[in-house]
Amino acid sequence: MKEKFKKNLKSLSSREGLKYMFICYENKIREENGEAKINFEDYISYEIEHIIAQCYSNDSDKLKFADTDLINLDEAYQYIYNIGNITLAPKGWNNSWSDATYKQKAFLIDVNKKKISEVSKSFIYASYETSSLWIQKELITKYSPKPNRFLKENIDDRCKDIIDFACKNWSTKSF
Repeated sequence: MKEKFKKNLKSLSSREGLKYMFICYENKIREENGEAKINFEDYISYEIEHIIAQCYSNDSDKLKFADTDLINLDEAYQYIYNIGNITLAPKGWNNSWSDATYKQKAFLIDVNKKKISEVSKSFIYASYETSSLWIQKELITKYSPKPNRFLKENIDDRCKDIIDFACKNWSTKSF
């Protein structure tokens, strides 16, 4: 039963279910860091965001992955839609970054690869590094030792941690 639960959780497709789970995960991290939890009434203030964006190349059977290499669509699907490649974000954040690279999202790097100045920061220029969400901050502090990259191994490690959290917090008896 637990294995079936883990398999289903790895590729959840319900945005609402994902939002709920990631708010619970965020609250766990906040509690560990002595911060107040997110209020569930603020649920609509958040959305789901892919850490590594879905960027297609000119070659129709390839997908640009992690702005470093091209992989086939089957492998891409395994990683792009993996729960380890998804995070919680403030509403509007996802659209403001669109298909930006991990490095751009993580460190406020614009398309010309220049760091956006502290003065020009606004809601649209939120980053993982400056986020108020621990779930985004830990992408840099815990999962990405090379700060310019978020790789398949990082997705796998994060996926395992999220699945472990879910298994500890929700019953797997119905699966």
